[in-house]
Amino acid sequence: MTAENFITIETHFGVPDHYIRANTRNKCSEDLVAMLQEMSKVLYPNEEFEIFLLPSEPGSYKDIIKFIKKNKIGVSLGTAATVAGLVFVVLNYKDSHEEHLHEKNMWVVDDTAKCLELKQNMEALKGDYDIENIPDEKLAEVCGNLNLKKKKNNIYDTLQRDNMIKDNETLLKDSKGEIISSKKIVKEDFPKYIEPILDKKYSYENANGIIELISPVVKQKREGRGISWRGTYFGENIVSESVTILTNGEDIDFYMQDPDFKDQTYKRERTFASGDNMKVIFDITGDLKGGILLNRSIYIREVESYNEDIVFHKERVKKQQEIIPDDQSGLFDNLS
Repeated sequence: MTAENFITIETHFGVPDHYIRANTRNKCSEDLVAMLQEMSKVLYPNEEFEIFLLPSEPGSYKDIIKFIKKNKIGVSLGTAATVAGLVFVVLNYKDSHEEHLHEKNMWVVDDTAKCLELKQNMEALKGDYDIENIPDEKLAEVCGNLNLKKKKNNIYDTLQRDNMIKDNETLLKDSKGEIISSKKIVKEDFPKYIEPILDKKYSYENANGIIELISPVVKQKREGRGISWRGTYFGENIVSESVTILTNGEDIDFYMQDPDFKDQTYKRERTFASGDNMKVIFDITGDLKGGILLNRSIYIREVESYNEDIVFHKERVKKQQEIIPDDQSGLFDNLS
């Protein structure tokens, strides 16, 4: 096996004429590439892969994506085939519960059944090709991955809204061009492949981090929820089910609920200056709607220390202007 061993995923757009809307093609290609990247991150977080777009055959409208393990000479094709194969299976997974499309209280997809179906499909591919075993915990992570669901849903939603598209066929091929698996779906069935994303409450307790103060609140209202403080969070990124909850370096609003610290502030025993920071234990709550966190609230439960930590800020480097020789002109020099 050489470094030229790769997998291709072909998308054959079912259009009646020899043209396709650029927006449709671009969106579908972008989302399919994002699915490959997300699947790679889930299955093989320490491996690197490369993705290339290959030209279509003359007179056709198809996207051919080349997926290859990066800089690994003489390795097995198994990892690339496993990632691409599972993306193919997820892309062609249809929720078997028709009532999920009609009643909100039935929108909970049975992840156990979904994982079982994905595993069976991957085993079928493994019988004829170099597919690696996927641990059950990794498969469960794939089944519940919101990024994969959202990108897959985007593809079928884009195809559904384009009245030129009559069907869509996906083919998984090896480096010799031989078909490993294929699936053709007619337009009428596109909605059946859109998986519901359940809305739910989010709660994360006892997180740790450092907050550099921007706007402390010296005096609170006597009634109601109170006025939020403002600061910059420094710590580990917090991610839940592929949804980013809080990122390092993010400016946040939060509520101070440490009674001792609040009392010191109220009695003016605690003064504030630019650059002050505090090491804290905090909770986060919010609503996950369509894979997006809304109504986020951050509550400081305890201030462990004050101005005892050094916050390192990333340096902002200005990009140098490209020097253009006197005998050359920029592409847009003559535009005003």
